[in-house]
Order: sequence, then C-alpha cells, then structure tokens
Amino acid sequence: RFTCASTIPQSEVVFVRRAKMRGCCLTLVVGALWCGGVTNAALSLSKSSTLYTLYHINPKNYSSQGIAEMDTGNALGDLFFFGRSVCAPIECADSPHSHDCYNPEVASTTLTITKVVADLGNQSSWSQYAKCNIGPPYAPPGVYKCVCGNKSHHSHGPMKPCTGAVGTEDVAQHFGTESAKSNWMYWKRNLAVKTGGTWYSTPAVGEGKFWSVKQTIKQINKTCADDNIFGAVVKKNSECFNACAQPSNRTSTCFIGCFYNTTIGPGSDTIPFETNTLPEGDTIFTTTELAALYDSSFDVCPPV
Repeated sequence: RFTCASTIPQSEVVFVRRAKMRGCCLTLVVGALWCGGVTNAALSLSKSSTLYTLYHINPKNYSSQGIAEMDTGNALGDLFFFGRSVCAPIECADSPHSHDCYNPEVASTTLTITKVVADLGNQSSWSQYAKCNIGPPYAPPGVYKCVCGNKSHHSHGPMKPCTGAVGTEDVAQHFGTESAKSNWMYWKRNLAVKTGGTWYSTPAVGEGKFWSVKQTIKQINKTCADDNIFGAVVKKNSECFNACAQPSNRTSTCFIGCFYNTTIGPGSDTIPFETNTLPEGDTIFTTTELAALYDSSFDVCPPV
C-alpha cells in the first residue's frame, strides 16, 4: 500500500492497487499519476490506478460480453437511465417512435443490472462519448456496437468507428438542458438535473489498452431491483401513492407522477428545475439517498 496521501474521490474509486514503479512516492488522482511533481498522462493502462464502480442495464443473454461495446454509468448515471424509463408507458403512448420505446435495454423482458469494477485509465486519454447500442441501425440485429461522430443521442446521421478510448457523458449537462413540452419530457429533463452522474462508453478495441474490467461484482434481475426501488419510493411518499385509483399499478399516470414527485419533487412534470431550485422535503429523496437506494439492490437481490 502507498504511504503518501491520496486525493481520489471515495465516491468513484473502489480501491488502489500497487503500481509497478520505484523511486518515488505516488499520489493518485482521478485520471493521472503524480510522481515527483510531474504528471504523466501517457502512462499505460497497466500502471493506472484509478478504478470505477460501474453499472449497466441490458438483456441477460449479453452477460458474457462484459462491458465491451457498451455504455455504463456510475450509480447516479445509471439511476438516471433506470429512472427515465419509468415514464415509458406515457412517453410511448405519446411518441411511439421514441428510442426507449424499442430500445432492448429498456423494453426487453429479461433485463439484468450488472455491477463491475473497471480501470478506465487516465482521464487525459478519455474521448467523445460513443453511442453503444444493440443493432440496428449501426449493427446487425442483436449485436452491440459503439459508434462515434455525432453528439446527438437522437440522431441517426453519419457515424464513424470509435477509437478504443473511454468516452464520457455528463448526464446533467447533456439531458438536463433539453427543452420540454409534455410531462414525460419534463420528468426526464429534471431527473437528469437531480441525479447528474456520468455515463461511460468502452469500445471493444480499447480493452486492455484504455480500459479493463477488474471485477464483476454481481448481476441481478432488474425485476428484483424494480421491486426494491419502487418499494422504497412508495414507502417514502405513501400518501401520494395511496391516493391513486390503482396504488400499485406502475404504468398508471398517477403512480408515475408520484414516483417522480418523490425522486425529483412536486412540479417536476411542468417546471424546468435547475440544481438550485430542486424541491426538498421529507417525502423527497436527496441525491445521496437515491445513489444509495440504487446500489442497495445488489445487497437485497440474489445473483442471476
């Protein structure tokens, strides 16, 4: 173990392994190694010591693929992906061609959530976030592929192959500034403001050079995580849910509205919130509580 001070944010880094270097005391920071006052961003992945806990929702049959050609998120980033699909029944009735309405990572009946620890190398080598999805349109049906070249998540314009570098996306910056004109649009926008978080893309060509999985902690059925998360949300704001005609119908507008009232705050269906205007109260989860709730599913749910 190192004897010099570490400045790694504990929310991101799980542990630090020994670096194969001699003759200097190492202070490990997110994205770089400092040695004798010189930052060397070009150190190879084998000497990087920044590890991240990542989560990914996808159909069960892709578990053997790890996270190659996939997008993942930290706890809050993946919670956003989870939470934005709660309004899918309303979104898909209003806009049936929306990506989440046919995205297998949302619509599949065999979804799992996997938690891994990955070495993402140095931040100086990180690149543009890649759209890594199950084909089509950029891959054969049923095949995961990362494509780059267009920053819009909604565009099917010209794309190009990705380099192997890890890509990153600031959830709040990308999704928390979108315009909204309906309740489901406001919910998705405001949830991004509330959770923030980061998404990561890991093209297969970069595995072992720019990134690597160090440990697969657990894979659980999303249905179990749903029960855990929805159960906690209902308990937090039971008065709202009990006022619904069908308090346990997760597809009803009333249930969905109560879910977002509890995770974001009242008015999240009509008001564009900013970080400093997010509601607070006894029936509203804090961002820290939401991150802990998302991760708690791995304590209560059995492995797949």
